[in-house]
Amino acid sequence: MVQYEFRNYLPAIGRWMTRDPLGEAGGLNLYAYVENNPVNWVDPWGLAKTTVDATIEQCIKKHPTASGRADCIEALLDTTEQADEIEKIQQAINIQRRLLKPAEQIIQKECKASIRREFPDEMTQKPLEEIKNLANKGNKIAKKAWKLLNDNRFKK
Repeated sequence: MVQYEFRNYLPAIGRWMTRDPLGEAGGLNLYAYVENNPVNWVDPWGLAKTTVDATIEQCIKKHPTASGRADCIEALLDTTEQADEIEKIQQAINIQRRLLKPAEQIIQKECKASIRREFPDEMTQKPLEEIKNLANKGNKIAKKAWKLLNDNRFKK
């Protein structure tokens, strides 16, 4: 059994344990999972069929932090067995998890040593998400740090 936000799903039989909260508006079969078409659709919350791409976008819009977005996106892994969908979900999770890492970890793992000459010291211990938010608010030091971390000249 897989517990979704609003309903429980039994993957062995491909059905919900409870009726669709939308009633007949969700389709004539009140217990079917995504109209019996899990190749093209997912239903991460037990409320409506959607695509993996649309659900990732919803997670990004719904959650203000990278941690919340990553957890929301990670829940999608239980909704599909399609390799391409799993890869897409994993990439989205990795992007959000990367935003939680301090700049120092990103520099060590992904950047050439030459970045250290220009990278602002006061930003090395800040998570990427904080640097990005500060940069978006106009902080010049954060803008420089964000630009350097995304500059291909400094990538390994």
